[in-house]
Amino acid sequence: MLIPVTKEHIITADKLATIRELYEFRRGGYNYNNQNNPIHQRISELHDIKIQSQSNLLTGILFEICLFETMSETLRQRLREQGYHNDTEISNRMRQMNFSYGLTIGRVDDGYDYLIDRANTPYLIDVKMYGTRLFTNQNQVQNYNLLVDARQFNRNIATQYVQGFLIDNNNSLSIYVAGWTDENQLEYMENRNNCYAISVRDLNQIGTLIDIIYQNG
Repeated sequence: MLIPVTKEHIITADKLATIRELYEFRRGGYNYNNQNNPIHQRISELHDIKIQSQSNLLTGILFEICLFETMSETLRQRLREQGYHNDTEISNRMRQMNFSYGLTIGRVDDGYDYLIDRANTPYLIDVKMYGTRLFTNQNQVQNYNLLVDARQFNRNIATQYVQGFLIDNNNSLSIYVAGWTDENQLEYMENRNNCYAISVRDLNQIGTLIDIIYQNG
């Protein structure tokens, strides 16, 4: 799945990231004086925006809001195809699917971004963005991995993970959603700074996760 990124998406993500940075724990190795970040600079050039955020929170939140919007619109379109045309009926059916996004500002987050509240096995989904490089096409990411820091993984909170990459092609910015995986598909990689990983090539297509949400209603 390839999601176009608009100026409105960036403005929204930048504002949310800037506010969240006021509360964020400064972990070692994370730069919070990031105005010279090449990704920030390129986003500014493409959309003529002065980025206020000073960390990679910008790209993470950008992915979260773009993906949630796209998945929600996909679900709405499926409902229309099933004969739901009234906005109230569609909204009611959407809520019955129990799919939600919980952006946290002002406290430590819950360890996941999206929730599919299923009766027996809720999905606690953490959304991962590769935030240190821009790619020019989808093929460039096939040798990359979805990585989960061992400290995060061992908290045993998130049960699913989604991986995204920023694509800069023809002066247009988009997000490539490489796919998703269950936590039990991740393998420990000691030689990669104590993390758990799965190859991008082995991820499930994001459409199958949308199917799970749709069937949950």
